[in-house]
Amino acid sequence: MEEYITPLLATLREQKEMKMKGGIYHKTQIDLTYNSNHIEGSRLTHDQTRYIFETNTIGVTADETINVNDIVETVNHFRCIDLIIDKAEEPLSEELAKTLHGILKSGTSNSYHAQQVSGRTLPMSVVRTSEMTAVAQATRNVLTGIKSRLGGNYADLTGLIHYYNTGAIFNADDNFFYDAGDFVRKYASAGDYQAWRQALERAVVSKNFAAMWNTNKLWSTFYTDFTATEDRCHGVSMYVAQDPARGSYARYHKSIKQMQWYTAAGLNTIGW
Repeated sequence: MEEYITPLLATLREQKEMKMKGGIYHKTQIDLTYNSNHIEGSRLTHDQTRYIFETNTIGVTADETINVNDIVETVNHFRCIDLIIDKAEEPLSEELAKTLHGILKSGTSNSYHAQQVSGRTLPMSVVRTSEMTAVAQATRNVLTGIKSRLGGNYADLTGLIHYYNTGAIFNADDNFFYDAGDFVRKYASAGDYQAWRQALERAVVSKNFAAMWNTNKLWSTFYTDFTATEDRCHGVSMYVAQDPARGSYARYHKSIKQMQWYTAAGLNTIGW
């Protein structure tokens, strides 16, 4: 029996082969790439993203500077979407996630290596996005209790697992994205943590544990300010606000507030 292909997938494949402009494939490539890269701190505009996709060039003003990583990663993102369209009927797997991530970071200054680096593996997870609405609601619930326990103070994040440091972007040694479960387990009640974790585990299809890693070759160092164990690594990172008077936090707060997760997960309700 011939495998059924949805009309949307058939259209995406047809327009991809035709290199058709103005259709759903064209819109998916530009919108998805722009939004995905913008979340990661890319400074490219939507128009610049579109221009790269349509012409493989980029226009800048005389006084404008562009991060080369942003351009390379944008082109790589287009390739990732093409691969997803090609393999849409295949089961989601850790191998495919690693392949996509390798393509995405290829040629950038903070590229990951799929193989072990100095005997250390890399943290990786595959998430079922259809479950993220439930995770957002569970996060909203648990953060309400955490806010009460903190008593209006900022959380002490010393020793918590973190996945993202702004050193290469804002020239500041600030951490923003922490392991979600490591943070929730520290500050939520045991019951709230278990309820939240159940929602998360329905979303995380698989995860690859790593004891140590580095996320940016510019630093050429492995994080040593936390101890990672398999039980502490939950497979999803989480933005945790800190005092905006410190480092680059005020600047990053502004970007975070523009993201859908900011309201979906209730970060806005607890003063973050």
